[in-house]
Amino acid sequence: MRSLIAILILLGIAGVYFLVEAPEPTKNLNIIKSHCHFENGICEHELHKNLHLRFEFIPADLPAMEPFILLISTLSGEQIRSGNIKIWFEGRDMNMGQHFMLPAQDQIRETVKSGPEVLAFKGMIPVCTVDADMVWRLIIELSHAGSMQQIHFDIIHAG
Repeated sequence: MRSLIAILILLGIAGVYFLVEAPEPTKNLNIIKSHCHFENGICEHELHKNLHLRFEFIPADLPAMEPFILLISTLSGEQIRSGNIKIWFEGRDMNMGQHFMLPAQDQIRETVKSGPEVLAFKGMIPVCTVDADMVWRLIIELSHAGSMQQIHFDIIHAG
């Protein structure tokens, strides 16, 4: 009987956690589907005439179950801050959950010039590699100049 009560309490706590942590729908969201697929580990995207961004993976081949870094560089115009960005991976064609990347400025200072024009995020692709049967979608959501934008990149195997 105590075990049943303990299980019910744990389920109740888990339910409250998921309700509280559930993301709220984003209002006024502009979704941009990029045609760049990171074949060489680098993509560029211009959000508007004053914000041109470069995205680079280190290492470029995105191995599964190994940490990697995503660098975001401002090539021209306005600057962005890491606090205004959320980045995650999810399966394009199958539900693989959301795998968030975390800011990693302090971890890359020795290897990459970081500063206000370069932001770094660390993450990992779990279990499934990037191949012809598994396409991962990288979603970069940023709040900039009063609007919320998402850039969707499909990570497609080059080989």
